[in-house]
Amino acid sequence: MRILLCYFDSKVKRIFTERQDENGKTVRALSSIHNFVYKNEIVAKTISIESAEEIKNHIDEGYNYYSVEKNTALKAGEGVFFDPEKGQFMANNYGFVIIEDSTQKIKLLTPLQISKNKVQAYYLIFPTKLGQISSYKDIEDVLYAKKILAIAEKESIEAQLREINTSEKTLHRVLVSRGREAVNGYDEYFVPMMKLEKKAGKFLEDGRIDFKEQDSIIEIKRGQEILRKIPGVKAEEGMDIYGNKVTAEFEVREGVLKGDHIVESNGDPTVFVSDIDGCLNIEGKKVSVAPIAIIKGNVDYDSGNIDFNGSVHIMGSVLPGFTVKAKGDILIDKNADDSYLEAEGSVAVKQGIAGKGSMKVVAGNKIKAKYILNADIEAVGEIEIDDSIINSKVFSNDKVSVTAKNGKIIGGEIIARHEISPTSRGCPRKTKPGLPSE
Repeated sequence: MRILLCYFDSKVKRIFTERQDENGKTVRALSSIHNFVYKNEIVAKTISIESAEEIKNHIDEGYNYYSVEKNTALKAGEGVFFDPEKGQFMANNYGFVIIEDSTQKIKLLTPLQISKNKVQAYYLIFPTKLGQISSYKDIEDVLYAKKILAIAEKESIEAQLREINTSEKTLHRVLVSRGREAVNGYDEYFVPMMKLEKKAGKFLEDGRIDFKEQDSIIEIKRGQEILRKIPGVKAEEGMDIYGNKVTAEFEVREGVLKGDHIVESNGDPTVFVSDIDGCLNIEGKKVSVAPIAIIKGNVDYDSGNIDFNGSVHIMGSVLPGFTVKAKGDILIDKNADDSYLEAEGSVAVKQGIAGKGSMKVVAGNKIKAKYILNADIEAVGEIEIDDSIINSKVFSNDKVSVTAKNGKIIGGEIIARHEISPTSRGCPRKTKPGLPSE
């Protein structure tokens, strides 16, 4: 019977195969080390035998067979020629031999690996069974045939070929073509050099978390490093290995914008620092340093307690049980409800100060509010109330005044060094102009 004796693995159809590694990741691996051939090497041969035992008598010196095909009608395809006198399929050049099922031909695959963006090409070299590898001329001919223009320097390719040990069965990737990568452009942007997030709460010694302590105000010292500048890059077109233009893109980088009071440092032009003592202020992507801390809503579990080395502007209310301390002034757009306020400067509450036994305000300068109800108030400076003071303990080292036409003081205890001046008097109360004697 006639058979085709294959000096390659005839079941293999491509150079690489995909498999799963021990971690379940898909990896590419060489499908066969037996299918690389060089020019004039025997690929396969037709033989006539009576039994399989006779195959060994037909194997050529230096070769091993890896499969047998009963189909002797296969033809020579690309890169292969057939010698009818010897019944042998021979390689025309270096390549990876397969049987192409669709054409029923034995052919060579060109072991040229081109990057997805077509900017680089590698030639795959695996020493053949006879220890042969491609020469520079072989590679150059392949590149010209593929119409590749950006051929690497001859010296570079030959140096890579010299490093290959033909006695070692190892796959080598030889860089044979390189175009020019496109350079994607982007505008300059900034990245934070510090954490911008507030804490979720403070861990207590007993293991509980105090969610009122969140450090929502991030204090900044003058000269403190805030942002690092990533310089912008101009977009530049590239060229692929065929001589075609590679379009550059303009990227939008994720970063932050530089806001007020953040300036370039003296030592490093990419490092930006605060030029004032203040607090970090973040609006959208803009990062600034503000001389005054701004709480855009209420002082509650979202903001936590406030303790700032400057002035604080609260655009909502201070909810029951929360504390606001400031080295400067405290300005509250709405109410202060059963909370604790302490300022080395003045305290101004646009609406009222009201409590149920725990409301206390201490100011190193003035206190101003629309009304006071069930609160304990102390100020070094003047205490000025628009409408009324009801059932409150009030002390001023200057004066206490209720300024509305029908303003009143009802109940409680009022003490002032110089003057108490309500425009209307209400129910019995204790009023003591001047300091009590010691």
